[in-house]
Amino acid sequence: MFTRASQHCARVCFAFAWLLLLFALPSHPVLSAVSVLQNRYDRFNTAANLQETQLTTANVNRQLFGKLWTYAVDGDVHAQPLYVANLNFGNGVVKNVLYVVTMQDCVYAFDADAPGAPIWQRDFRNPASGVIPMPIMDLIHRNSSNIETWLGILPTPVIDSDTNTIYVLAVTREPGTHPFPGGARGNQYVQRLHALDIKTGVNKFGSPVVIAPCFAGNGTGSVNGVVCFDGRLQLPRPAMTLVNGQVVLAWSGQNDWGGFHGWIVSYDKLTLAQTGVLNTSPDSLKCGVWMSGRAPGVDAQGNLYFQTGNGDDFDTVPNGGRTFAQAVIKLQTNPPGLRVLDWWSQDDYAFKSNIDADFGSTGPLLVPGTAEPMLLVGSKDAVLYLLDARDLGHKVNTSHALQQIRLNAGNDKGGTAYWDRAGGKLPLLYSWPEGAYLQVRRWNGSRFDTTPFQTGNIRSQTSAAGILTLSANGNTGGSGVLWSSMAIEPADMGLHPGILRAFDAENVTRVLWDSNMDAADALGNWPKFSPPTVANGKVYMASFSGYVSVYGLKATTAATTTTGAGSSSSTSPTTSTGSTSTGTTSTGTTSSGTTSTATSSSGISPSSSTTTSGSSSSSSSGPATSTTGGGGQPAGPFAPLRQPQTVQCRGGTVTLSVAPYRWNVDGQMSFTTRAYYYQGQPMVPAPTIVAKAGTSCSITIENSLPADTPVSNCNYHANEFHCPDTTNLHTHGLHVSPRQDDLTVAIKPGPTPTFPYDIAAEHLMGPFWYPAHLPVYVTLPVLGAMCAA
Repeated sequence: MFTRASQHCARVCFAFAWLLLLFALPSHPVLSAVSVLQNRYDRFNTAANLQETQLTTANVNRQLFGKLWTYAVDGDVHAQPLYVANLNFGNGVVKNVLYVVTMQDCVYAFDADAPGAPIWQRDFRNPASGVIPMPIMDLIHRNSSNIETWLGILPTPVIDSDTNTIYVLAVTREPGTHPFPGGARGNQYVQRLHALDIKTGVNKFGSPVVIAPCFAGNGTGSVNGVVCFDGRLQLPRPAMTLVNGQVVLAWSGQNDWGGFHGWIVSYDKLTLAQTGVLNTSPDSLKCGVWMSGRAPGVDAQGNLYFQTGNGDDFDTVPNGGRTFAQAVIKLQTNPPGLRVLDWWSQDDYAFKSNIDADFGSTGPLLVPGTAEPMLLVGSKDAVLYLLDARDLGHKVNTSHALQQIRLNAGNDKGGTAYWDRAGGKLPLLYSWPEGAYLQVRRWNGSRFDTTPFQTGNIRSQTSAAGILTLSANGNTGGSGVLWSSMAIEPADMGLHPGILRAFDAENVTRVLWDSNMDAADALGNWPKFSPPTVANGKVYMASFSGYVSVYGLKATTAATTTTGAGSSSSTSPTTSTGSTSTGTTSTGTTSSGTTSTATSSSGISPSSSTTTSGSSSSSSSGPATSTTGGGGQPAGPFAPLRQPQTVQCRGGTVTLSVAPYRWNVDGQMSFTTRAYYYQGQPMVPAPTIVAKAGTSCSITIENSLPADTPVSNCNYHANEFHCPDTTNLHTHGLHVSPRQDDLTVAIKPGPTPTFPYDIAAEHLMGPFWYPAHLPVYVTLPVLGAMCAA
């Protein structure tokens, strides 16, 4: 708190301002010709939408772009949301539709241009009959892992626009006898392929069918020279694809647990009859296909390209096309079926398997537009290999690769994005491995840059690579935006807050926007390998927080401000969004018409504004929302601490809220602390309250900290430790009555006490500190950010 002598305030005048908002009426959604029918947009795995005409480097910024709403779903979303444009429902109803699947075995179809309930929903559970998603503890005997709690629908589905069908793979645990060892007694583990009508969600083609392939071999789990599919051990990690009238799926294991195998299986898209099967380790074990959730590459002839990971320590040599450890496999699919055409592996595959440096961690990229089909693959040890797709060589020979590119980073998981620019512009390859900076390389028609052409200035976390999507309007300058989903802290296991960033794709040192600039834009818990889906001017982002966020251009309004009598008026554009936030939560419309909340990872919002609290008190019923910040530098990575906001208290009441706050520091580190909120905004540092000598100023404290400890277990006496959910307000150096400035008053969660400060007319001018803590318990609140002057 800061006091001034009366002469310093003599010329202060008061004025009332009226704000007239002229809202632009929303138009009918502009329907798009772009559909996203499979993971990473296309069969080449470019992770690029080159038909995005609305989002550009000019309008993806904090002022014009942000979260519009959320779709509430039941469960974590590992799969990439898919998008069908201009879907005709009949009777003149045409919609853009977003499809979302969850680990709770649920499938949703949402209107992609509006919040609200889903168009339809399918739930493959039946708890009354004991049918539930597979508990991950039934597989790895612990919960905090790459997958939390449930294994339901893991892989990204695939959509067939010719038949209006979405193909989904769901895993359930249900009563019965499992034909393999392990698992919960009295239960079986079943994986089923579902074919659903994209307009109604009803079953098609006699679906579902049970996944139950077998393959000749003497490897782990074999019986009489045959290895059969174990629905408990096999994790369907890669995204699904369609090729030559077949739905193709692949499997690995979870955390290298148990005697799993790599499986690749194909089904006729109309009859769902099995057409082909390959076990990648029939005489051994492991050799799983996971590829960080990406789909296989598909060339112009319909040949498939998969990568495998870890192999058995005892028999990992790819021998005659039987065991494929740490390998690239090329499969023929025409005529229908799966036939091995070619393969390649590295000299040190056994060593890499032993140190968990999976070769199959990135998924393949078929470089577009090349006369000779080129294949780019990568491994956990952050090395990319360029191969001639026509001649993999049937070799275990690293030098057979045309090019090796060392990323000089930690693990490389998540893969690349590729901008196939034309018109004399060299195509660009983007990669962002763990513990490293974003890297850009040019393609000259036969090779990539060995060293990066450009490097970003934000370092990724360990176990949290950048999951990339590129959007652009062809090769139009200024249209290229590189989107990255990433955790803001090390994220190998468990749940961690995420951040969505947008970069200028032609200059990746330029951050256009990120979801931590404003609390209302918070992503929620990072969905690991699920990339942003960009279509028709919107960005759809999954999460492990029970919702999918929709980002886009905010509705533009014209704001006219009139100040006082005879004053001039000014009009400026402002923006509004359809989502709000309360405290450290972001809120959006759910399918039931209620709200869903998720932990916010707010950045530091700059502000240099001044507000006045007069005789009519300025109050806030807890932290509220703001979609734009004050002046100064945009918040986010490398944003400086802002100047404290100044609040004039002239005989009125200033209301401050105390609530948890997720502080993201330079995009490199985050931690949860507690902060003052003023008018709904977190203030770090807290606002400077200016009061005049000879007046009174009241401060109301709303304690919104979670009440985690029963009151009966707390001590509120001086010199004794007490509950961390309890706070206090007092000043240092302000000469007021002890009854007005009591260090021992405990403010528990819920009550909203008001502290009146009567400031003597002869009070000296100066700064006076107001921290929030009780005796003894000082470090967390004060060093965490709850103090100001």
